[in-house]
Amino acid sequence: MNVKSRSRTARVRYRYGRLRDYFKRAPLFRFVADEGKARFFYCARPFSPEDPLTTKGTIIGLNRYNDTAGLGKVLWHDAGSVIIKTPVKSTNRINKVIFGDMTIEP
Repeated sequence: MNVKSRSRTARVRYRYGRLRDYFKRAPLFRFVADEGKARFFYCARPFSPEDPLTTKGTIIGLNRYNDTAGLGKVLWHDAGSVIIKTPVKSTNRINKVIFGDMTIEP
């Protein structure tokens, strides 16, 4: 198998480029994800959108049970809900919102 050896900086730059392309490629929809419809997780632990981890531009996974339907990025948050931008056309049946450590410009 031919695997390119890349520095950490190069890997991060590559991932950011891929994420920017992902969000530019498709039309983006705005949705409100709230605790009444979906549970929020960070590092496999539940948390509230009011937590300081919830910052603008944070990349999130939108899951239907154990399958990731797509990615989103946080635009705004308040008590119990998060407004996201995503190419996923519908948040119906999204029951988990998985927060990551990466952020990109909102």
